[in-house]
Amino acid sequence: MAQNDPERALALAQKISPQAAQMSMYQIFSEWASRDPQGAANRAMSLPENLRRNALSSIAMQWAQSDPQAALQFANTLPPGNTRTQVLSNAISNWAQQDFDAAMGYVNTLPENAAKNQMLQDITFNLMYNDPAKAVTVVEQMTPGNMQDNALRNLASNWMNNDPQTALAWAEQQTDEGVKNAIWPGIVNSMAQNDPKGAAQIAQTLPAGNARNNAISNVASTWARQDPAQAAAWVAQLPDGNDKSNALSSIASNWVRSDLSAATAWVQSLPSGPAKDNVLSSASYSVLRTDPATAIQWVSSISDEKRRASQLENLARNWYRQDHAAAAQWISTSSLADDVKARLLKN
Repeated sequence: MAQNDPERALALAQKISPQAAQMSMYQIFSEWASRDPQGAANRAMSLPENLRRNALSSIAMQWAQSDPQAALQFANTLPPGNTRTQVLSNAISNWAQQDFDAAMGYVNTLPENAAKNQMLQDITFNLMYNDPAKAVTVVEQMTPGNMQDNALRNLASNWMNNDPQTALAWAEQQTDEGVKNAIWPGIVNSMAQNDPKGAAQIAQTLPAGNARNNAISNVASTWARQDPAQAAAWVAQLPDGNDKSNALSSIASNWVRSDLSAATAWVQSLPSGPAKDNVLSSASYSVLRTDPATAIQWVSSISDEKRRASQLENLARNWYRQDHAAAAQWISTSSLADDVKARLLKN
């Protein structure tokens, strides 16, 4: 219907739920723009604001395939704001798939601002599936920060899934600490899906810092889903520190989902101290979902008295939301302070 009678399709779309109507704009206006982009654009401008952005974005992507200059000219007539930025970005990222040099030449004439950064990110996402090496040249032009980090993480993970050897070679050449912190945790995590031992070896060679800590935690979490006992044995030989503590917690949270009894025995075998307390505290929430009594036992084993009392209260509060009657019975007979009991049961 969108191809033969877009007005009728549009009328029907506006009668369905708002979310479904917004999604339908992509198909309706993509079909319309393939035959009459200017007419589709004129009609889109008359739509309610909640539908207009998706319609215009779809038109820009379609129009850029046949006449990128006309698509850009139209996008630049829109009022400044998020819609204009998104429409421009969609047009340019589609143009880059057909004529990379021309599209990047245009982008390089733009001022350094958030809108340009958005365009570079969208071009990166479009290129990274078929030409990750070229996507690298784009992401390198982005302003350092969260948006570039997000693009780097996605690029590295996708590249690892499709061509791990080339992706690793590229990653090993990086010297910028910000880039390394962004890419290595995802690279190691992708590698851990099929080769957790190899991923663990790489994680341990990374210099101390956020990249190493996140990589070790990712390996531990992924490995624990496959073989928690082996993951636990690997983490046990790591030197004490935040990366080891976080990895232990990741293993426990994953292990309790597959074998609570074995996970409990392993956690209780850990040496007493802050690392064990951290595991007992953080993983107790995963245990609470299926076995509140065991979760309480875990938290009751925390060696630090102040932390134990605080975590018992937090766990009881979550249990109370999950199962009012059972939690209330335990709270009433527990060793919690009277004022804590009153506070919990009042809610």
